[in-house]
Amino acid sequence: MNQPRPETSYPRTGTTRRLIAGGFFSFLGRVLTSLKQILLVPLFLTAWGKVVYGEWLTIFALVSYLPLVEVGMHNYIANLLTRAYARGRKEEYLRTFQSGLLIYLAIITVFGALFAGLVLRLPIHDWLRITRTTAPTVRLTALLLGGNLLLSLLAGLVTGLYHSQGEYPRHAMLVNGRQAAMILLVAGGLLLRFGFAALASIYLLVTAGFIGLCLIDLKRRGRLVELGFRHSDWKTALSFIAPGSLFLLITLTNVIKIHGSVLVINAILGAAMVAVFSVHRVLGNAVKSLVGMIYHVIWPELTAAESRRDEAKLRAAFFSLLKLSLFTSFTIAVFLGFYGGEIIGIWTAGRIEFHPLLWFLIICYLPWNGLWEASGIFFLSTNRHRGYAWLRFASTAVAIPLAILLTSTRAGIAGTMAAFIAAEMAFCGLTIPAGAMKMVGASRRQLWIHTVGKGLMVAAGQILLAGLVARAAAGAPFWARWAAVLAAIGAGGGLLAYRFWLTTGERVLLARGRRQLSKRGRRESRVEKKQGKKAARRDVDDTVAKL
Repeated sequence: MNQPRPETSYPRTGTTRRLIAGGFFSFLGRVLTSLKQILLVPLFLTAWGKVVYGEWLTIFALVSYLPLVEVGMHNYIANLLTRAYARGRKEEYLRTFQSGLLIYLAIITVFGALFAGLVLRLPIHDWLRITRTTAPTVRLTALLLGGNLLLSLLAGLVTGLYHSQGEYPRHAMLVNGRQAAMILLVAGGLLLRFGFAALASIYLLVTAGFIGLCLIDLKRRGRLVELGFRHSDWKTALSFIAPGSLFLLITLTNVIKIHGSVLVINAILGAAMVAVFSVHRVLGNAVKSLVGMIYHVIWPELTAAESRRDEAKLRAAFFSLLKLSLFTSFTIAVFLGFYGGEIIGIWTAGRIEFHPLLWFLIICYLPWNGLWEASGIFFLSTNRHRGYAWLRFASTAVAIPLAILLTSTRAGIAGTMAAFIAAEMAFCGLTIPAGAMKMVGASRRQLWIHTVGKGLMVAAGQILLAGLVARAAAGAPFWARWAAVLAAIGAGGGLLAYRFWLTTGERVLLARGRRQLSKRGRRESRVEKKQGKKAARRDVDDTVAKL
């Protein structure tokens, strides 16, 4: 006998609005992060000087590994919360949240006490070779900064409630508010010549205030949240550790990949070539950072759709996300292919020489990396990440010895990049997109011909447009040439994609997004949002009554 479909509380409508708003606030968050670096570093140097600021960074580095004690459970728990909420299972939702709260508080208590004991008993002042700051101040600062990082784990669990209830844009807005408050208060403290302990207290107090604000906001608006341990149990709490640790494995794999390549190059070619390789890679990674914003926004929507077994929505999201990721990667890669050398020269004032072969490998790698990373979001957002995590780890484990071999040849740093590309292609490049394709019930023809194949044709058109515009603007200032080429490949490539690459359904979705951005659309969106909130409250009340 067929079971009736469960009532859902996660909003079924308003997906386009949430994606647009979430994307905007995520972009704003990146701007604030950049502003923090630009604004605070000069203030630190003015207030304390180079040596004392270096000691502050050293203490920060000492405590920076504390968040690893959470072993990656945050994403796993957030997915479970979204799944329970989408299925209207209040008891399961509260049990998951309160069991997560139980184990997080246990971790914070145990590791906080252990860390405090080590800081207070060990001569960290001497080990870190700190000369300008007194030993008691170093200990107190380390305790405050460590406490802030441990409390941030709890903040991550609380913000998971926004993810799970279809409120990612509001979560991103609050996180931006926290970051803006941190920037303003730290800047004010530096202008007032605060010391280490006072400044570290600001970090801790802002994090505590952020957690309190989120809980008050959720309660005030009638969202599903209940503090306490009435629904928790240790069996559920401990069950988060093993699958959560696979998310940690993915993070550690990225760390090994980034720092492993640097260590290989330094050991074989020296520090000068490390600088050349790192500058090229940082510029290339700007593309991944831009595309990565999209993944965070769409993550909870994918979790909810999979929980409802909405294969049609998952399939549409799969191809839309792949095309958006590929188009963004193609557009920036084509631009960087024409002007990457010039950008690096201006950026570094000619101190870093341009490496054409390394750069060619990086810009060819970017779209393909975008393809399999976009596919991987479907595993990560649905807690089916075991195979994905081990594929990522295996590719890096093979890439390191291969990089040692190829870096020792005439290829040099280009050989290092080639080693990592080859290993990723072997383990992730085809396997992960094929697995995601199977998950959403898509065909090989749809993936490789209609998505990847047509995307390559759009990229070819962008290369042709970029070549024509670059030749026509050859005598103009660099900023005019860059703007003209970027506008040509963006607008021209967008037109090609719209006419040749997008399906009818994707064009409708794009038109809906444009309508949301218009004045009339925003007004209609507010009405729709109010109606959606009323419907969500009715869903919760009906679900509670049935339970």
